Amino acid sequence: MSFYFTLTIYYIAKSQPLLASLFASLALSIKAGGILILPPLLACVQYGFGTIKLIKAIALYIALQIIFAAPFVNDYAAYLIGS
Repeated sequence: MSFYFTLTIYYIAKSQPLLASLFASLALSIKAGGILILPPLLACVQYGFGTIKLIKAIALYIALQIIFAAPFVNDYAAYLIGS
């Protein structure tokens, strides 16, 4: 997780907020502590790159979390009925 945190900070410093958002999302997918980097990340994106990049970064962050969670929740109704 700290590797992904480091890459997030590196890509913010290199003016690539979408890659930073990607690695922040990967950090969150490994451990819930990854959510701690979200407020500073979004503040840096908003301040340094504007609202359009902020919306893209949030969309990427959420989309990756949905993609990572999809294999585990695809048949949730059948699981509840069977248990």
